[in-house]
Amino acid sequence: MIAQQQQQRSNAQKKDISAIDTAFAPFDDKYYGGFTKAYEDSLNPQLDFQYGRAGDQLAAGLAGTDQDQGSTGARKTADLYQTYEGARGNIANQAYDATNQLRSTVDNAKTGLYGLVQQAIDPLTMGEQAQASAGSIVAPQAYPTLGNVFSDVLGTGAAGLKTNQQSMSPSGPSNWFAGGGQGSSQGSF
Repeated sequence: MIAQQQQQRSNAQKKDISAIDTAFAPFDDKYYGGFTKAYEDSLNPQLDFQYGRAGDQLAAGLAGTDQDQGSTGARKTADLYQTYEGARGNIANQAYDATNQLRSTVDNAKTGLYGLVQQAIDPLTMGEQAQASAGSIVAPQAYPTLGNVFSDVLGTGAAGLKTNQQSMSPSGPSNWFAGGGQGSSQGSF
């Protein structure tokens, strides 16, 4: 009698483990690859849009001060591109981290259910719990949005452009030569 009960329990546990594996089968490498791609596809267009606008603003600012062909223009354009490539790499890293977090959530749920199978007094209900647990794991429906990635490049660029423009055509009290040589040197010492 006890041997028969143990065999029934063992068969029920095997059935439950199979039910858990079936319920979690959709969470495979293809699923996680799709999640990573969806994450990147959500953020990369935002980055590309910001990069295009930042490039236009930088080009206009450089052209307005006749620095678009000089070393300042080349340096600022290189800084903008470097920021773009860094942000693209950050997005890929964030997608990878989010995928690993989702994978961990799924693995923890599955492992928890395996533990329950071993402890279950009524292992016949485990298949239903596996379906409910796997069904409750949902990939996020919204991804984060990007902040202004290029504000540092454009912010320092705009200040530098303004400073360079003023030094090329100075005016006001700081320009001694603008008054035709009339300044504090006239008069006696």
